[in-house]
Amino acid sequence: MNVRSAVEARDNAIQAAADETPLPALVAQAVERQADVLQAVLPEHMDRARFEQITLAAIKGTPKLVRCFETLEGRTSVLFGVIQAASAGLEINSIAKEAWLIPREVSYKHGNDWRKRMEATLQLDYRGVKKLARRDPAVSQIFAEVVRDGDHFIHRRGLDADVLEHEPVGDSNRELTHAYAVVRYHDSPATYMVLDRAAVEKRRAMSTGYRFDLAKTPEKRTNPWFTWEAEQWRKTAIHAIKGELDLAPDIARVLAGDDRPLRLNEGTGDIEPTAEIEDIETPALEAVPDPTPDDTEPDQAPQGLQVTDLITAAVEHGHIAKNSGHGTRRKKLMALATDLIGVTVTDPDELVADQSVAEELLARLAETKDAG
Repeated sequence: MNVRSAVEARDNAIQAAADETPLPALVAQAVERQADVLQAVLPEHMDRARFEQITLAAIKGTPKLVRCFETLEGRTSVLFGVIQAASAGLEINSIAKEAWLIPREVSYKHGNDWRKRMEATLQLDYRGVKKLARRDPAVSQIFAEVVRDGDHFIHRRGLDADVLEHEPVGDSNRELTHAYAVVRYHDSPATYMVLDRAAVEKRRAMSTGYRFDLAKTPEKRTNPWFTWEAEQWRKTAIHAIKGELDLAPDIARVLAGDDRPLRLNEGTGDIEPTAEIEDIETPALEAVPDPTPDDTEPDQAPQGLQVTDLITAAVEHGHIAKNSGHGTRRKKLMALATDLIGVTVTDPDELVADQSVAEELLARLAETKDAG
């Protein structure tokens, strides 16, 4: 190679490096190009700009999701998950914990060689399942509960009527024996699903997070199957009853992991906007498998709602001033709990000790606004 060739090669390399777009920028560009599709599929009550911001923050905050954009297939998998969540009206990887984009490493064959790439799958959290079920006009209520040793508990299926009776007896430290989920309808009999310990543990065994923590000493285990066991049993029951829900067709499709028909540009991996989305032909989306309860959340995510989640929501919705101090925020959160849900506490940590209280407060914070 002569000097001229060397200089040209150097200049070409510099130009190629300058033209190469960093992955975080590719993420933003790819999501922004979906603006028209998002606007078409998002429910009327959801703001597209806010959904895009939450989605971008979720992807950029998870390195493995960013790596999905290294390949066309990985980028497409993320965009399909985003559109699925948008059509369901669910936020991705947010403090609401309704749905999660789960990155995974996939092996594929390229010629005679096996290679790996990152792809993502949308999985619904049990909160998302409950939200979608409540959206169906036929459903009046959906809930899950656990049964402990010594409780009065009867359930049986009959030709004329089913029976489910549960009366807790004793404290909350007794051994768990069953979990059940119930869906009540306005104009038809309720549906329920009961899981015994063996059924719950079978699903628990599918959790990589649980298996990873099982090898640790008890004091180092942080997986929710160890720290929030009863909550995990309830989540498992909610996921198990998905197949029994008698829902409107559009909501049933979302719960099954299907999406509205969309056209895929195979050259760019983008989902293209059209005027009549429902009439577009597209390759079928792969059904999302039932997620194991804790695997629906990132490995390092806080388990259960935390005080910081509630404070973040209060700031985001204008209940607490953004420039207020840590102590002020905690005091204001306690006052909000009294004003919005009628719960009085002496310490904010008491609000998350009972996750049902934390969830109710989170919902009320999102529904109301204040000058802060």
